[in-house]
Amino acid sequence: MNTKSTSEILSLLKKTMKTVEDKIHPEASCILLKDRVAEFSLSSKEILASVYENDSQTSCHSVSLDFTKYNLKSTCSCSKKNMCIHIASTILYGIDYFNYPKISQNILSDIKSEKVSPDRNLKEKSSFQVTSSPGTLNQLHESIHPTKPQPSQLTQSQLREPTKIIGDKISDAKVNSWISKLEKPSVEQEIIKKENDRRNFLAYYLYFGLDGLLSVSVYFIKLSKNQHACTRANGLQLDLLNPGNNFFQTVKPFLNDEEWEIVAILMQKGSFSDEKSKKYSLTFPGSVHLLQLLAKTGRCYFDSHGLKTLRWGNPIPAQFDWFLVEGTEFQMLNLSFDIEGPTLLKKSDPICYYVHSTSTIGLVKLEEAPHLINYLLSAPPVKNEDVNMVKKALTKKIPSIAEKLNPLEKFEILDVSPKAHLKLHCFKNIYDDEFIGADINLQYGDYAKRLDLTGIKARSKPSFLVKQASTEKTIKVLRKFSQELEFVNFFLNGKGWREESKSPKRADFICDGYDYDDDDEDYDDYNVWSLDDDDDEDYDDETSLMERAEHILTVEVPLLEKNGWTVTIDPSFPLSGVYHGDEWYCDNGEQEVSFTNDWFDISLGVLINGERINMLPMLKKFVEMLSEKKMWKEFDSMESDETISLMTTDRKIIKVPVERIRNIAQHLMVEFSAGGSTEKLKISRWNAAFLEEFVQGETAAKGRWMGSEALEKYAQNIRDSASAPLEEPSPNLLCELRPYQKEGYNWMQFLRRSGMNGILADDMGLGKTVQTLAHLIQEKESGRMTLPAMIIAPTSLMPNWFNEITRFAPSLKALVLHGEERKSLFGKINEHDIILTTYPLLMRDKEFLLQHEFYILVLDEAQTIKNHKTQAYQVLQQVRTRYRICLSGTPMENHLGELWSLFHFLLPGYLGDHKTFQTIYRKPIEKDSSKARRESLFKRIKPFILRRTKQQVALDLPEKTEIIQRIEFKSKQRDLYEAIRIKAQAQLMRQINEKGLGGSQIAILDALLKLRQVCCDSRLVKFDGKESVMESAKLDCLKEMLSQMLEEGRKILIFSQFTSMLSLIEEELVKEKISYTILTGNTKDRATPVKKFQDGDVDVMLISLKAGGVGLNLTAADTVIHYDPWWNPAVESQATDRAHRMGQKKAVFVYKLVVNGSIEEKILVLQERKKNMVSSLLDSSDTTNAQITLDDLEMIFQPLPAPI
Repeated sequence: MNTKSTSEILSLLKKTMKTVEDKIHPEASCILLKDRVAEFSLSSKEILASVYENDSQTSCHSVSLDFTKYNLKSTCSCSKKNMCIHIASTILYGIDYFNYPKISQNILSDIKSEKVSPDRNLKEKSSFQVTSSPGTLNQLHESIHPTKPQPSQLTQSQLREPTKIIGDKISDAKVNSWISKLEKPSVEQEIIKKENDRRNFLAYYLYFGLDGLLSVSVYFIKLSKNQHACTRANGLQLDLLNPGNNFFQTVKPFLNDEEWEIVAILMQKGSFSDEKSKKYSLTFPGSVHLLQLLAKTGRCYFDSHGLKTLRWGNPIPAQFDWFLVEGTEFQMLNLSFDIEGPTLLKKSDPICYYVHSTSTIGLVKLEEAPHLINYLLSAPPVKNEDVNMVKKALTKKIPSIAEKLNPLEKFEILDVSPKAHLKLHCFKNIYDDEFIGADINLQYGDYAKRLDLTGIKARSKPSFLVKQASTEKTIKVLRKFSQELEFVNFFLNGKGWREESKSPKRADFICDGYDYDDDDEDYDDYNVWSLDDDDDEDYDDETSLMERAEHILTVEVPLLEKNGWTVTIDPSFPLSGVYHGDEWYCDNGEQEVSFTNDWFDISLGVLINGERINMLPMLKKFVEMLSEKKMWKEFDSMESDETISLMTTDRKIIKVPVERIRNIAQHLMVEFSAGGSTEKLKISRWNAAFLEEFVQGETAAKGRWMGSEALEKYAQNIRDSASAPLEEPSPNLLCELRPYQKEGYNWMQFLRRSGMNGILADDMGLGKTVQTLAHLIQEKESGRMTLPAMIIAPTSLMPNWFNEITRFAPSLKALVLHGEERKSLFGKINEHDIILTTYPLLMRDKEFLLQHEFYILVLDEAQTIKNHKTQAYQVLQQVRTRYRICLSGTPMENHLGELWSLFHFLLPGYLGDHKTFQTIYRKPIEKDSSKARRESLFKRIKPFILRRTKQQVALDLPEKTEIIQRIEFKSKQRDLYEAIRIKAQAQLMRQINEKGLGGSQIAILDALLKLRQVCCDSRLVKFDGKESVMESAKLDCLKEMLSQMLEEGRKILIFSQFTSMLSLIEEELVKEKISYTILTGNTKDRATPVKKFQDGDVDVMLISLKAGGVGLNLTAADTVIHYDPWWNPAVESQATDRAHRMGQKKAVFVYKLVVNGSIEEKILVLQERKKNMVSSLLDSSDTTNAQITLDDLEMIFQPLPAPI
């Protein structure tokens, strides 16, 4: 015997049900609901059942379901050979049988044939009862209808050890105690708990159609664990007329009695009012009973009023009377109420009322002949002259109603010319597609008549009756067909209007800017931006709904009003008005501007007829849309005189010139991306460019700047400072500034006055240091700089800064925090005007430096902090200071992210956070080459960067500028220099003692040569132990200089007396991939390297002393670097003149690289004192008779000073 488990039988039944045709499902479901499945019996092999043919149960069919095979074999005694409704209903009964409740998997293993009779009482959860009790089937019955357990019925698996049941008593005292304390819940509590715990149920939604008839849709709601709201989003809409397997297997098991009753009514009596949207008409006989059931559930909602819950109200009395059909000479029977609010619910059975404000439906109470209500309401219109006759006829049949029907009084004649009134609105078809409609009312005196185009054309109905409100008199209004026709023709001259042809009419006319068809596909997008996230409907035609609405308001309505029409705009119309945003305002409330308050809130908008319209929400939405849809390129390519239409929340269109939006977006793009309130924009006082431009552009318009006068004044000061005359620096600056340097000094003063920070980004060699010193002297002398200034620079530039301060600003006391002794100087910080330290020492000394506050923080070579993720950058952000200045000839070396790092240090948040900057500026500029975005960034940073190139200030520059670049030894190289100096000095003194000063020239030259070589690079020195010294401060400095100079586009000559040094430089150029050529005494083809340099094929030329001293014309160069200056000034000048000579059109910068405190610096001093002596010392070919003293040698061989 092939015995199947319960789950196997259930699976087989469900599998078979999936093959049943859809049309059989409803009939089979009705059979099941009407309890026409009887004599249901279950065995280990089959299911047998009798199915009644009809409700009278006079005849039935025998059904057999054999489940011994793999597939279910079914037979029925009816004439249909295959699947019939009787077999399908039996299968559904079987599925119900096993689903309520769940039973054990193998319960049918010992079943003998048992008979089950149907018990379809919907108040019980079981679907059947067992007629006999023996065997395992009795256990199945007990699992569904639990009764008091008897000892003989219990199996071993039902017993719990050590608890034993003896009769009705439990031997376990603890269990007895626990049961005795358990309170049995009341029936009411059980019902409430079950309803509250339900996560699966039905919800119902009511709709009023265009014809005023009521319909309902049904949803099966499934709530997850954390969901509590009953919404359609949580459910599945049900097709109860074609339920299918999904309904019976997924939905049916969860329904309660009330829900089953509602479903049964809709299945038996329901029909679709709209099959596509699965809405069931509620106009069938007895539909009111269904409405009462729906109201009782508490889960029936009106779709059209914000999902208010349906309420069932008390009956309201009503009576019949006559009413005039507007614009005609007819009267109709009407059912009216004594109170305001109720309206008739059309075709309900019995007739009901409906109150919109309370979402209430109830029965209409009519004392006389209530069964005739619907019939009387269906009466056709009655001519005015026939009303009395109709009343007499009705009196014979329903006297109690007819006697209350009083005819309307006789009327007066009104003969006046009409005026036209247009009402614009918008309506939807059954698929929620929107269309623009126009209704025309003809105003005859105080009375309006809806346009009747058919009547106008046929010249029928020459008059119409109205009731005068004040006197209750009836007025007969004579129509003027010719004038009405003129109105219609004039209106139809507008673009794209035509008469509405569908019934029921939802408008007199609809616009033809697109094809009016309920089955249209989607349409194209229109160029109106709204705050409504749902305004993304697309239209297929070139002319969209928004575009038509705008055209109507801007072109057609003004023309109609000019010709005497009045126009009203219904709230449903897409737009409430179209205006031009020509007059703008900016308002920051009463917030004051101060250097301690960097950010404030503004509103920005337009003035329309004196009304302020805040444009920020629309502008922010517009900018977001451009970013989300990647439309910036399209927007940037628009012409400046084009306009963009922005829509407000109250449906106003504000037309704004593209140029205005572009300027605002350029200045405020970062602020727009910051999120926060849409009504206010948090803007920084640093956004000087926007404030300045707004003030300058709006000054002529009275009252456009609103709120705090301090902000307006601040913006005006920014504008005025740009054109202010240059101030002279303090006389305590011991040098004369060139014109562009005075401009830089004044720019720093402007930043200080405005409470802002910035970057001085002049080309290398244009004097950023001296401009900064001029600024610091002025701040000190004015009494503003009451705290020290801290200057942080690369280690190699410490000597330059100290020497420049000593030379040009001796009135400023400088303290250098460098070397091992620096910690002992921390206590003296506040005793000095300038504190000098280096980037490497910043991290080591942060604990001490962060304890102090500084007046200004100056970063030289500020590109050093281009990586904002470094610890040094984080420490710099914590330094307490009132102002910050960055000095850098190359504020951006590789990418825009480096520029952001500098600005985030100077003006935190001004360019947004790093991610925002990447999105708004870096990616569009670097990847998409966006010109507009580049201009936006330029405008934003322009006030805070002052950059002059050599070419820009060429007229202010001398033909030749000489700069001494001082360099500090590194530790090992310094030790090597000192070792050679000490040893050479000792040897030289012994030889002088033996041979005298005149006989020691060779020894002197050899000693000086070695010291000069150490200054260039320790690898040049033939000295024991020097292999371990690989440091070269001068070579490192040269690489830094080349990087910056080449970034500026310079053409560079590098001279050295040592060809071996040129080889080392050549190695570095190759590593850095810098194009170069070289000319030494060993170069046979001198013309080729010269031509390559002059033609611009290479950027750098290396030249040895002997090869480049004379005869070369290298006017392509604008920069000369003397790597190891030779000491005969004439020879040095000859080398420089390779670039600075006739034909040179550019200013030439000459750099001398000198190690601080070394023999190089001392001989520079001697150059001025004893030029002849220096020449004789350093040039053996010089025959000049020069005298050198022991004092001179002692000065030359002095120890290196402590490192700066």
